[in-house]
Amino acid sequence: VNLVVKTSPELGKAFQKTEDLISFLEHDYRRALSGKTTAAENAVRVMTMHASKGLEFDRVFLPGVQDSVIPGNFLQDQKLLEEERRILYVAMTRAGKFLQISYSTAAGGRPSLPSRFLNPLF
Repeated sequence: VNLVVKTSPELGKAFQKTEDLISFLEHDYRRALSGKTTAAENAVRVMTMHASKGLEFDRVFLPGVQDSVIPGNFLQDQKLLEEERRILYVAMTRAGKFLQISYSTAAGGRPSLPSRFLNPLF
């Protein structure tokens, strides 16, 4: 199930607290599960990289593309590392017009680096 959130300039003003936003997203997620929501032209789809396979969007945002996240620290097997790399590249190719990749320079109080999977691209 993909979470669909309609966007507007007023949306950001509507949530005074983080809890309000979480409540709204949970409600919208429940509606998506029930099949009572449709994708609007000005919608944001939040999904895993795995779920994006076969789809295309004008704009794609990939946050948290840093080592220890993509790939995760737990991956040691070379075959699994290559699968994780492939999934990231699949997610990147979902962008038809605009792709934004971001990463944190510090995570958990420690310095963080961009994902090693990005090295061949630069």
